Amino acid sequence: MEYLISLMIAIILLFLGEKLPNETKTAYIQKGYNWEKVLICSNLVAIVGGLMSTGVILFYNISNDFNPIFLPFVTSIVVYITVQSIMTDVRILLINRNILRVAYVSAYLISIYNVMTNDLFKIHMLALITFTIVLVLLFIFSSIGASDIRALAVALPYTISIGGYLAIRMLIITLIVLTVIMAIKRYVLIKNELKVYKVEFADIYNELGEKTFNRVYGRTIKKEFDNSDEHAMPVGPFMIAPFMLFLIIYPIII
Repeated sequence: MEYLISLMIAIILLFLGEKLPNETKTAYIQKGYNWEKVLICSNLVAIVGGLMSTGVILFYNISNDFNPIFLPFVTSIVVYITVQSIMTDVRILLINRNILRVAYVSAYLISIYNVMTNDLFKIHMLALITFTIVLVLLFIFSSIGASDIRALAVALPYTISIGGYLAIRMLIITLIVLTVIMAIKRYVLIKNELKVYKVEFADIYNELGEKTFNRVYGRTIKKEFDNSDEHAMPVGPFMIAPFMLFLIIYPIII
Protein backbone atom coordinates (compact mmCIF):
# COMPACT_ATOMS: atom_id res chain seq x y z
CA MET A 1 0.00 0.00 0.00
CA GLU A 2 2.84 2.42 0.86
CA TYR A 3 4.28 2.02 -2.64
CA LEU A 4 0.97 3.00 -4.22
CA ILE A 5 0.82 6.04 -1.94
CA SER A 6 4.35 6.94 -3.07
CA LEU A 7 3.19 6.67 -6.69
CA MET A 8 0.07 8.75 -6.03
CA ILE A 9 2.10 11.51 -4.34
CA ALA A 10 4.34 11.70 -7.41
CA ILE A 11 1.36 12.06 -9.76
CA ILE A 12 -0.26 14.70 -7.55
CA LEU A 13 3.02 16.63 -7.36
CA LEU A 14 3.35 16.56 -11.15
CA PHE A 15 -0.29 17.62 -11.52
CA LEU A 16 0.38 20.65 -9.32
CA GLY A 17 3.59 21.35 -11.25
CA GLU A 18 1.58 21.59 -14.46
CA LYS A 19 -0.32 24.51 -12.92
CA LEU A 20 2.85 26.63 -13.04
CA PRO A 21 3.50 28.95 -16.03
CA ASN A 22 4.24 26.83 -19.09
CA GLU A 23 5.72 28.44 -22.21
CA THR A 24 6.12 25.03 -23.82
CA LYS A 25 2.38 24.41 -23.61
CA THR A 26 1.69 27.74 -25.32
CA ALA A 27 4.18 27.07 -28.11
CA TYR A 28 2.92 23.50 -28.51
CA ILE A 29 -0.69 24.62 -28.93
CA GLN A 30 0.34 27.43 -31.31
CA LYS A 31 1.96 24.81 -33.55
CA GLY A 32 -1.41 23.05 -33.74
CA TYR A 33 -0.68 20.16 -31.37
CA ASN A 34 -2.93 18.85 -28.61
CA TRP A 35 -1.56 19.56 -25.12
CA GLU A 36 -4.23 17.44 -23.44
CA LYS A 37 -2.82 14.44 -25.27
CA VAL A 38 0.62 15.22 -23.83
CA LEU A 39 -0.78 15.26 -20.29
CA ILE A 40 -2.81 12.08 -20.78
CA CYS A 41 0.13 10.15 -22.24
CA SER A 42 2.58 11.47 -19.63
CA ASN A 43 0.32 10.57 -16.72
CA LEU A 44 -0.78 7.17 -18.03
CA VAL A 45 2.75 5.99 -18.81
CA ALA A 46 4.03 7.43 -15.50
CA ILE A 47 1.38 5.46 -13.61
CA VAL A 48 2.24 2.30 -15.54
CA GLY A 49 5.94 2.88 -14.81
CA GLY A 50 5.23 3.38 -11.12
CA LEU A 51 3.07 0.24 -10.99
CA MET A 52 5.77 -1.77 -12.78
CA SER A 53 8.32 -0.52 -10.26
CA THR A 54 6.00 -1.49 -7.41
CA GLY A 55 5.40 -4.92 -8.90
CA VAL A 56 9.14 -5.61 -9.26
CA ILE A 57 9.78 -4.45 -5.68
CA LEU A 58 7.09 -6.77 -4.32
CA PHE A 59 8.03 -9.71 -6.53
CA TYR A 60 11.69 -9.58 -5.52
CA ASN A 61 10.82 -8.64 -1.93
CA ILE A 62 13.45 -5.90 -1.84
CA SER A 63 14.73 -5.12 1.65
CA ASN A 64 13.71 -1.91 3.41
CA ASP A 65 17.43 -1.27 3.78
CA PHE A 66 17.35 -0.02 0.17
CA ASN A 67 14.64 2.61 0.84
CA PRO A 68 12.31 1.02 -1.75
CA ILE A 69 9.48 3.35 -0.75
CA PHE A 70 11.05 6.04 -2.94
CA LEU A 71 11.42 3.91 -6.07
CA PRO A 72 7.82 4.17 -7.39
CA PHE A 73 7.86 7.91 -6.65
CA VAL A 74 11.05 8.70 -8.57
CA THR A 75 10.34 6.16 -11.31
CA SER A 76 6.96 7.78 -12.00
CA ILE A 77 8.54 11.22 -12.15
CA VAL A 78 11.34 10.14 -14.48
CA VAL A 79 8.89 8.28 -16.75
CA TYR A 80 6.58 11.31 -16.82
CA ILE A 81 9.40 13.69 -17.77
CA THR A 82 10.77 11.26 -20.37
CA VAL A 83 7.41 10.82 -22.11
CA GLN A 84 6.47 14.49 -22.00
CA SER A 85 9.88 15.69 -23.19
CA ILE A 86 9.88 13.20 -26.08
CA MET A 87 6.50 14.53 -27.22
CA THR A 88 7.47 18.22 -26.96
CA ASP A 89 11.20 18.25 -27.66
CA VAL A 90 10.93 16.18 -30.83
CA ARG A 91 8.13 18.38 -32.22
CA ILE A 92 8.98 21.91 -31.07
CA LEU A 93 12.45 21.57 -29.45
CA LEU A 94 11.15 22.70 -26.05
CA ILE A 95 10.68 21.05 -22.66
CA ASN A 96 8.55 22.51 -19.87
CA ARG A 97 11.13 24.14 -17.59
CA ASN A 98 8.87 24.42 -14.56
CA ILE A 99 7.83 20.77 -14.52
CA LEU A 100 11.52 19.90 -14.85
CA ARG A 101 12.26 22.03 -11.80
CA VAL A 102 9.54 20.33 -9.77
CA ALA A 103 10.92 16.96 -10.84
CA TYR A 104 14.62 17.54 -10.23
CA VAL A 105 14.14 19.30 -6.89
CA SER A 106 12.08 16.32 -5.68
CA ALA A 107 14.63 13.81 -6.97
CA TYR A 108 17.55 15.74 -5.48
CA LEU A 109 15.97 15.92 -2.04
CA ILE A 110 15.47 12.16 -1.99
CA SER A 111 18.98 11.61 -3.32
CA ILE A 112 20.47 13.71 -0.54
CA TYR A 113 18.33 11.89 2.01
CA ASN A 114 19.60 8.55 0.68
CA VAL A 115 23.31 9.34 0.88
CA MET A 116 23.06 11.11 4.24
CA THR A 117 20.87 8.67 6.18
CA ASN A 118 21.28 5.24 4.60
CA ASP A 119 24.42 3.24 5.42
CA LEU A 120 24.18 1.34 2.12
CA PHE A 121 24.08 4.54 0.09
CA LYS A 122 26.55 6.72 2.01
CA ILE A 123 29.39 5.38 -0.15
CA HIS A 124 27.74 7.13 -3.12
CA MET A 125 27.96 10.60 -1.57
CA LEU A 126 31.19 11.51 -3.40
CA ALA A 127 29.69 10.39 -6.72
CA LEU A 128 26.63 12.57 -6.10
CA ILE A 129 28.76 15.58 -5.17
CA THR A 130 30.97 15.04 -8.25
CA PHE A 131 27.95 14.84 -10.54
CA THR A 132 26.42 17.95 -9.00
CA ILE A 133 29.59 19.95 -9.65
CA VAL A 134 29.79 18.64 -13.22
CA LEU A 135 26.12 19.49 -13.77
CA VAL A 136 26.61 23.06 -12.57
CA LEU A 137 29.66 23.47 -14.83
CA LEU A 138 27.73 22.08 -17.80
CA PHE A 139 24.87 24.47 -17.08
CA ILE A 140 27.24 27.45 -17.03
CA PHE A 141 29.73 26.61 -19.75
CA SER A 142 28.32 23.88 -21.99
CA SER A 143 26.53 24.37 -25.30
CA ILE A 144 24.06 21.66 -24.23
CA GLY A 145 20.57 23.11 -23.84
CA ALA A 146 19.56 24.18 -20.33
CA SER A 147 16.46 22.00 -20.44
CA ASP A 148 18.54 18.98 -21.43
CA ILE A 149 20.73 19.53 -18.37
CA ARG A 150 17.63 19.92 -16.19
CA ALA A 151 16.34 16.64 -17.61
CA LEU A 152 19.60 14.98 -16.54
CA ALA A 153 19.12 16.48 -13.09
CA VAL A 154 15.77 14.70 -12.87
CA ALA A 155 17.07 11.21 -13.62
CA LEU A 156 20.68 11.06 -12.56
CA PRO A 157 20.95 12.21 -8.89
CA TYR A 158 18.63 9.55 -7.53
CA THR A 159 20.16 6.91 -9.79
CA ILE A 160 23.60 7.88 -8.47
CA SER A 161 22.38 7.78 -4.87
CA ILE A 162 21.33 4.14 -5.27
CA GLY A 163 23.76 3.03 -7.97
CA GLY A 164 26.88 5.14 -7.46
CA TYR A 165 29.34 5.42 -10.32
CA LEU A 166 27.34 2.85 -12.31
CA ALA A 167 24.90 5.67 -13.09
CA ILE A 168 27.72 7.90 -14.36
CA ARG A 169 29.06 5.07 -16.55
CA MET A 170 25.54 4.63 -17.91
CA LEU A 171 25.47 8.34 -18.75
CA ILE A 172 28.83 8.18 -20.53
CA ILE A 173 27.72 5.19 -22.61
CA THR A 174 24.40 6.90 -23.39
CA LEU A 175 26.15 10.08 -24.51
CA ILE A 176 28.56 8.13 -26.72
CA VAL A 177 25.69 6.23 -28.37
CA LEU A 178 23.70 9.44 -28.89
CA THR A 179 26.75 11.21 -30.33
CA VAL A 180 27.30 8.41 -32.84
CA ILE A 181 23.61 8.33 -33.82
CA MET A 182 23.50 12.11 -34.22
CA ALA A 183 26.70 12.12 -36.28
CA ILE A 184 25.31 9.44 -38.61
CA LYS A 185 21.98 11.26 -38.95
CA ARG A 186 23.75 14.55 -39.63
CA TYR A 187 26.01 12.89 -42.23
CA VAL A 188 23.01 11.41 -44.06
CA LEU A 189 21.11 14.72 -44.03
CA ILE A 190 24.11 16.63 -45.36
CA LYS A 191 24.68 14.03 -48.09
CA ASN A 192 21.04 14.28 -49.17
CA GLU A 193 21.18 18.07 -49.16
CA LEU A 194 24.37 17.95 -51.21
CA LYS A 195 22.54 15.91 -53.87
CA VAL A 196 19.93 18.66 -54.10
CA TYR A 197 22.67 21.27 -54.49
CA LYS A 198 24.24 19.28 -57.32
CA VAL A 199 20.99 19.44 -59.25
CA GLU A 200 20.30 23.13 -58.48
CA PHE A 201 23.86 24.21 -59.29
CA ALA A 202 24.61 21.73 -62.04
CA ASP A 203 26.77 24.17 -64.00
CA ILE A 204 28.98 24.95 -61.02
CA TYR A 205 29.15 21.26 -60.15
CA ASN A 206 30.37 20.38 -63.64
CA GLU A 207 32.88 23.22 -63.54
CA LEU A 208 34.34 22.46 -60.09
CA GLY A 209 34.17 18.70 -60.19
CA GLU A 210 32.98 16.23 -57.54
CA LYS A 211 35.63 16.72 -54.84
CA THR A 212 35.86 20.51 -54.93
CA PHE A 213 32.07 20.94 -55.11
CA ASN A 214 31.55 18.57 -52.16
CA ARG A 215 34.18 20.38 -50.11
CA VAL A 216 32.94 23.91 -50.81
CA TYR A 217 29.22 23.30 -50.65
CA GLY A 218 29.56 20.71 -47.89
CA ARG A 219 30.92 23.47 -45.64
CA THR A 220 28.04 25.74 -46.61
CA ILE A 221 25.46 23.08 -45.78
CA LYS A 222 27.13 22.27 -42.44
CA LYS A 223 27.04 25.96 -41.53
CA GLU A 224 23.35 26.14 -42.43
CA PHE A 225 22.65 23.07 -40.32
CA ASP A 226 24.51 24.54 -37.33
CA ASN A 227 22.54 27.80 -37.50
CA SER A 228 19.10 26.36 -38.25
CA ASP A 229 16.56 25.16 -35.67
CA GLU A 230 14.99 23.09 -38.42
CA HIS A 231 17.85 20.61 -38.24
CA ALA A 232 18.36 20.70 -34.46
CA MET A 233 18.29 17.27 -32.84
CA PRO A 234 16.63 16.80 -29.45
CA VAL A 235 18.77 14.84 -26.99
CA GLY A 236 17.34 15.50 -23.51
CA PRO A 237 14.62 12.83 -23.42
CA PHE A 238 16.93 10.23 -24.95
CA MET A 239 19.65 10.96 -22.38
CA ILE A 240 17.32 10.07 -19.52
CA ALA A 241 15.38 7.18 -21.10
CA PRO A 242 17.97 4.53 -20.04
CA PHE A 243 17.66 5.67 -16.41
CA MET A 244 13.90 5.25 -16.58
CA LEU A 245 14.46 1.59 -17.45
CA PHE A 246 17.20 1.25 -14.83
CA LEU A 247 14.89 2.41 -12.04
CA ILE A 248 12.20 -0.10 -13.02
CA ILE A 249 14.58 -3.07 -13.03
CA TYR A 250 16.73 -1.88 -10.10
CA PRO A 251 15.34 -4.46 -7.62
CA ILE A 252 16.36 -7.21 -10.06
CA ILE A 253 20.00 -6.22 -10.33
CA ILE A 254 20.88 -5.32 -6.73
